[in-house]
Amino acid sequence: MVATGDKKYAEAVWPSVYVAMAYMDQFDRDGDGMIENDGFLDQTYDTWSVSGVSAYCGGLWVAALQAASALAQEVGDKGSKDYFWCKFQKTKAVYEKL
Repeated sequence: MVATGDKKYAEAVWPSVYVAMAYMDQFDRDGDGMIENDGFLDQTYDTWSVSGVSAYCGGLWVAALQAASALAQEVGDKGSKDYFWCKFQKTKAVYEKL
């Protein structure tokens, strides 16, 4: 929304963003907020099998949580804004220890 100022677009995509974030949350295997890789080729380094926390995918996840919180605020979903912000803060602390 920051780039375009198009609130109607933000409102239209918010449900899909929310579902995508909820889907990704299942990959937090140990409950620390950070998603783990399961040895699948799930990053751009297609021939590297990664297990555990990946700095690359982890960084994307931290950014996605922050962006989801900001988008939730823009569309007026306070509950989701607070949820994603708290999860962002928790996950960011884990990421900074990598």
